[in-house]
Amino acid sequence: MEHTPVEGKGDNVSQELMVKPGVTPTDIVTKGVSQATVLRDIVEKQKIFTEIAGKKYLEVEAWEIIGAFYNVNACTDYVNPIKDDKENIVGYEAQVSLYKEGRIVGSAIMSCGLDEFPCQGKEGSAKHKAARSAAQTWAESKAYRMNFSWVVKLAGFEPVPAEEVMQAPPKAIAKGKPSKQQPADDIKHLRQQLHLKWKQLQEADSNIGSKKDFLKDKFGVESSTELTLEQTKEALKITDNWIRAASGGEASPEEKTKLVKELMATGKSSNEVREIFYSITNKKGGWTVKDLEKIRAQTLEAPEASSADGEAKDFLDELES
Repeated sequence: MEHTPVEGKGDNVSQELMVKPGVTPTDIVTKGVSQATVLRDIVEKQKIFTEIAGKKYLEVEAWEIIGAFYNVNACTDYVNPIKDDKENIVGYEAQVSLYKEGRIVGSAIMSCGLDEFPCQGKEGSAKHKAARSAAQTWAESKAYRMNFSWVVKLAGFEPVPAEEVMQAPPKAIAKGKPSKQQPADDIKHLRQQLHLKWKQLQEADSNIGSKKDFLKDKFGVESSTELTLEQTKEALKITDNWIRAASGGEASPEEKTKLVKELMATGKSSNEVREIFYSITNKKGGWTVKDLEKIRAQTLEAPEASSADGEAKDFLDELES
């Protein structure tokens, strides 16, 4: 499916959560506590949560309420099919972004396989429609979580959307009631992860080759559907290691401090530096050498300023905390 990616998006931190001039951290927390109180009353009364193992997880409608507090709404950017080694569609991947006054303040990507519970009991186009819909719902919940989980925690709920932890049909997990159902370690879900991670690896290293060749050399099979659970986990671990290696390895504290210092020397504020790190890399930590190179390539370099040493180190500690 053709789609036009929107620049500057990823699992971004919202500008709403940044401390603005004249606004103290106490002001932000006070506002959050007030919103959490209202949220808790609505969620409990309307039962828009799922209880799993004694913990309450908010459903997407509850996360949308939090977005309304900040005048933030969600919009789907794309829904793309996920194909296996034989080019069969096995699920769908969706990206949903959060908008405030026409500006992107966050986004997330999630996938739903045709074998997952939203598709059970359905056939043909109905199964594909269910997977597309679920992928969008899960991506929307995750996007809200990346920005507003702190409000949910203040309200006394788990800061993870119900859709991310549910691995059984709604009938098996009663809405607003306790359940013994636990998140499942599903081999089919792991196979989807392997497929997505291999795509990530190929983006990091164009010479890596095909997943089919890797599976044949390592495990003697041609498709991930032939792997056992343990083999799938091993393949994921190997792929993760290769991704880290292809990304240049995690940058040292000295390298990250040097870049922060360079950015601050150009007159950028701590909020501006934070947004540069988050928006360019779509990460909130674990930056690699290549991530730093990417940031430098998209920002103005400046000579080091020794007076910025201490400020850069303090800010980096806060940025990765």
